[in-house]
Amino acid sequence: MRQNTKSMKGILTAVLIIAALATGQKAWASNWTITHSNGNFIVTRDQSGFAETVKYRTVSLSAMAGKHFPEKSGSLSFGINETSKSISVEETALAEVPLQYRYYENDRLYYRFEVTDQGGAVLADYSQQIWIGDLNVPYHLGANWLNVSTMKWLAYFNEGSLSSGKSCKYWDVSYTPPSSDVQTSGTLNGYVLIDDSYDYSQKAATVKPDGLFVANRAAGSGAYHKLIGNKLYASVYFTEKEQDDGYAYIQILAGDSNAAYDEGYDPNGEVNTPVNSLYKACFELKKGSGAYSGAGKNIFPHSADCHNQTEEYQQLNQSNDCSAFYMTDSYLWQQKFRSESNRDGNFNNALVLDPDIGALTIRFDCGGSNDDTFGYKDLYVRWALVDDTAPTVLTSDIAVSPGLYTKGNPVTVTVPFSEPVIVEHETLYVLKTSWGDLILDQNCSGCNVLSFTGDITADAGTVLKINSLELQAIDNIASKIPIKDLIGNTFTGTISKTFSNDVTVDAVYTLSYSLNGGSIAGGNPSKYTPNSDEFTLVNPTRTGYVFTGWTGTDLNGATMTVTVPAGSTGNRSYSATWTRGVIPEWGGNDGANGTSAHPFIISDPEGLVLLSNLTGSNEHFYNCYFRLANDIDMEGVAMTPIGLGDATKFQGYFYGENHVIRNLTISSTSRANNGLFGNLGGTVKDLVIDSSSFSGNDYAGAITAYNNGTIRNCFVLNSSTAGRSDRVSVIMGINYGSVSGCHYHNCTVNGTTKSDMYVVSVPQGATVSGDATFSYAGINYYLKNTAITVGAATGYTVSAVSYTPEGGEAVDATDNGDGTWSFAFPAADVTVSATVSPAASLSLTANLATVLGEDKYVTTFYHGTLDYQLPEGALAYTASLVGGEVVFHRIGENSDIIPHGTAVIVVAGIADVTLTVLNSTPGVTAHAGNILEGSDTEIATPSGNVYVLGVAGEPAALGFFKYTGATIPAGKAYYVAE
Repeated sequence: MRQNTKSMKGILTAVLIIAALATGQKAWASNWTITHSNGNFIVTRDQSGFAETVKYRTVSLSAMAGKHFPEKSGSLSFGINETSKSISVEETALAEVPLQYRYYENDRLYYRFEVTDQGGAVLADYSQQIWIGDLNVPYHLGANWLNVSTMKWLAYFNEGSLSSGKSCKYWDVSYTPPSSDVQTSGTLNGYVLIDDSYDYSQKAATVKPDGLFVANRAAGSGAYHKLIGNKLYASVYFTEKEQDDGYAYIQILAGDSNAAYDEGYDPNGEVNTPVNSLYKACFELKKGSGAYSGAGKNIFPHSADCHNQTEEYQQLNQSNDCSAFYMTDSYLWQQKFRSESNRDGNFNNALVLDPDIGALTIRFDCGGSNDDTFGYKDLYVRWALVDDTAPTVLTSDIAVSPGLYTKGNPVTVTVPFSEPVIVEHETLYVLKTSWGDLILDQNCSGCNVLSFTGDITADAGTVLKINSLELQAIDNIASKIPIKDLIGNTFTGTISKTFSNDVTVDAVYTLSYSLNGGSIAGGNPSKYTPNSDEFTLVNPTRTGYVFTGWTGTDLNGATMTVTVPAGSTGNRSYSATWTRGVIPEWGGNDGANGTSAHPFIISDPEGLVLLSNLTGSNEHFYNCYFRLANDIDMEGVAMTPIGLGDATKFQGYFYGENHVIRNLTISSTSRANNGLFGNLGGTVKDLVIDSSSFSGNDYAGAITAYNNGTIRNCFVLNSSTAGRSDRVSVIMGINYGSVSGCHYHNCTVNGTTKSDMYVVSVPQGATVSGDATFSYAGINYYLKNTAITVGAATGYTVSAVSYTPEGGEAVDATDNGDGTWSFAFPAADVTVSATVSPAASLSLTANLATVLGEDKYVTTFYHGTLDYQLPEGALAYTASLVGGEVVFHRIGENSDIIPHGTAVIVVAGIADVTLTVLNSTPGVTAHAGNILEGSDTEIATPSGNVYVLGVAGEPAALGFFKYTGATIPAGKAYYVAE
């Protein structure tokens, strides 16, 4: 009988190692976002379990770096568990922005903040707006002025065509004289009296052009208009009245600040050298002498071209009679201009001034006899801004966005103009460059900064050169509308600039990865440049696996942390390596993780079904090791093939350890692959399939239906396979891999019985030996032509031996003359027939050992059918387990009879122990707790921990030792501890 010892099964608690990672570096492991608050850009990533470095930069759009905000670029290095970093960008107060860039027609300026990977690919961006304000804010530039084509609308005396005011193209500013200067009676009642004393100190009127530039006019400052080339046109209006026949002088002086420009005067009121005056004129209401009293409306300068002096000190002939007045009988005698304030010949009645003028002062004097007097009223100045200059490019300020310049990634070129410009959506504005075509961001319209963006198409080493601007029609509109300023003057120039040699396209190198079933959320960078920062690869993850390192460029073996230094060059490739993480259901021994040293242990049907289910979820178990711990009975357990199809094929190692999977049924008429493994890409060896069935309408095989892997030393017994005739067999349905050492017995294929190894049956008392191909459940299996020897079992003799192949006739075996017979195994199971007789005695060969301090010969013995008698001086023992220790029990001595079926240990004082075979009543009874077992024939070593009696040491001592042989010889006592 067998006494089992209880073994404790360790329960391994395991954790699936599933490290969660995010790109990139939209090229990285993380996903990136950018927000803005209180002058800071906050860069945030959604993963934090690893170090990561990205680059950042500001990009000019309608706001320009160095003018509206500081240009910034650099790197952000995130350590483990860091998720956000802040970059401060302090925008320039608009009052401190250079005057050329201060005024805009639209309501906002904006620029972009970008985060890129090490190759220059944009991971995230944020458009930041700089507030300018609405029409009531001084920095907003409204286009309330005239150009050449609209100047003709300013018809001075045609009051019905235009009106003065906020929405008009000109601005009238009236002069209100002191009340003490206004006559309240007489001929000049309501007029400001100008005396006839020629003292040139009389009655000056100062008028400022404030209406053009105040905030609610939204037209910018005078200094700004002067900077961009605009001109200020001014005409003086008043109503004159003369008493008697006198003449008058008008003098217009310009102030360069908020006060009138006033240094001296021209004596006697004559029109001579205009030291201080912009303009002088002599006029009268009626030419000639004699009493006259009348009034007339006047405008100065006068429109008469014949009196338009273009050089200083020229003086008109007084005989010219050109009308200066609205009234037909008014006369201009003389007028003189300073050269810098000449009239524009295209326009009437206006001085052309710089817009930053502080004020105009109008002075009057009169001449004639004592009774000749002059007075004026309703004096005002009509101001108008005129833009007749096309915008130009500020070439020296053309700039390119900072950062990495790599082929395939975006770049922005910023082009500033001398004044705000307008672009139209019907036209595509293309900046032609040596790096490729860049397209205008039309949101810049109304600004003096235009930004063009596009992907770099040039090869490494190409210097950036701006070649030209090209206009293209879009949206099926044939027109190509050029760039214009706010008034409509057309930009007719070109845009060109060659940058210095340090603005070149960087060489770009690729990085490729083989993750071998793993993944990285977001990925690692796909490219880098020699100017990239040092960066470290983010390691991948794989469900149920532990990452064991990268292999690839510049690495010696698997490396856990791979860093690419700054300044590196060349294309790079890396492969991920893995080891299986611990899975609780396959815990087996402590630390089982799927490696060859610690394979996953499958010991029950649930473990086998789990393997099937996981491969069905696209888990290939690449390079993972599995080991059966014992036989598994699948009776009544539903299961699908392991690695059903090509996409899910099993690619690990499955070692059966010569254990058996029995009573497994896998059958489907709708599934192509039916076998323990549906599609095998790995290795299966030392596995036994018994009493199982595999069937379907296509590929079928007991080990695998479709073999792309390796099958070694597997055996299939008493099983059936069924499928398409050319795609079914016992071991595998179809083979594209390697199969060796595999055999089968008593199997059917589509109903036909198949065997390629066979069994032999012998009568009680006979033995059979030969090179068995396989032993299972105490049965040896032999290949055809194996040499078979039939002999007598211990205690027997045999004779007249013959053998009968299944389905055949008896054949005499060959008598070897030494009590044995032999034959070559046929291709069929064999039944041996023989005459078997009990032997008179049995001789045992014993081993010398020290027993209880004395030298004794020891051996073990078992016979299942014959009783035997001990010789004199011999002792017999059985054994039992007491407290986990093996304890011997003496059951016979000196001629006692030992019953059959009792395995014993024999101890004697002589080497050759002879036992007498008897058929008599036993003289002793075996110990009830006997753990020793035996067999009359050679048997396969039972499962579990098997121990046999042996000797070891010096001197040799008796003991039980772990048995590792494949079979246990006949007549040998042993015990099994589980």
